[in-house]
Amino acid sequence: MALSRALFWSGGIRPAISVGSPFGRARGLGARLSSTVPPTDATTPPSPRTAFDVAARALALQFSLARWGLEAAHQDRGMMDDRLAKSLHALQQSTGETDLSDFMTPMERAGITTGIGAWPKERLSQYADAWESFGTLLWLLGGQLPPSDVVAPGGLRLPGVTRGFDRSTVFRATGVLPADPSTVPEFLSQLSQGREDMRGEKETEMALQEAEMWLWRVRAARMETVGEQEGANLPSSMRQFLRKLPGAIAAMSERAHQAGWAGPPVGEDFPLECADGSAKAEGNDGLVIQPFREAGRANQEALGGMVIARRRALLWSAGRINEWPDTMEESEEEEAIGSGSGGPIRVDLPGSPWSVNV
Repeated sequence: MALSRALFWSGGIRPAISVGSPFGRARGLGARLSSTVPPTDATTPPSPRTAFDVAARALALQFSLARWGLEAAHQDRGMMDDRLAKSLHALQQSTGETDLSDFMTPMERAGITTGIGAWPKERLSQYADAWESFGTLLWLLGGQLPPSDVVAPGGLRLPGVTRGFDRSTVFRATGVLPADPSTVPEFLSQLSQGREDMRGEKETEMALQEAEMWLWRVRAARMETVGEQEGANLPSSMRQFLRKLPGAIAAMSERAHQAGWAGPPVGEDFPLECADGSAKAEGNDGLVIQPFREAGRANQEALGGMVIARRRALLWSAGRINEWPDTMEESEEEEAIGSGSGGPIRVDLPGSPWSVNV
């Protein structure tokens, strides 16, 4: 997952598209980009998105992440030269020519049109989590994603939540170059309007349960923080809840390990790999394994952002949320849905694969 926060133009920042570039071949795509999923309400069963819808949304994220890369190159590394300006101009032209903006959120569309240096630093940091949404959508395509030097037959591999997707791999997986609009219809034309060869319901649900489990732990950490506040005037029910929480965490960490979604529990808690702040250690890539509660708030919340982004892609593809949220934080619709967490953290989840009686 660790990768230079710079724009991927197939190995570097590409110059502006030449005058002879085939923008015209990408025209007329907008008619195909309209979603095939009708609006839903409480009485309407979820309608899963088609492979085409998933791929189009993935490309919208890829273009937005290309814009993120330009901004990161400027803000993180102080770059500001003609290459950035030309690359941004090419990206803006390509976005308009392909009509991919139809699959972007208002925030993403605004991000494409603004100039270099206009993104707030907080947004630059938060939007990095979109890599997990992007990779998850491509994973969901399964066999519909054309095999290549980075994609094996049958699709991408889904890495563990704590590892995340390799950014270089997922960016190259589509074969699309944001600076070349002709590559967009070339990719989308290979996809069907159905869901054949996509990940099956069981495989998708297992991925969702993994994300739910880690989100449960992130929320539990927030509750632990409340209990640690000195002088906190907590009601007796909350104090009783917090006394039970360590037992629930210990039980959940063991279940997570048995399911293959986490390593062996450490200190009766979920194990989390964190940078040790020293020179890279032999055999562990400079990482140390700590109990989740000792990993520090920054590491806990960083994982939380990745989990929310991955879960979002899974819920949206399944048709369980109507619209892609226009924020990197959890939307109210997302908070209310869950196979494991059920929304706000619970210790006892009757009927859930994550029920823990303490």
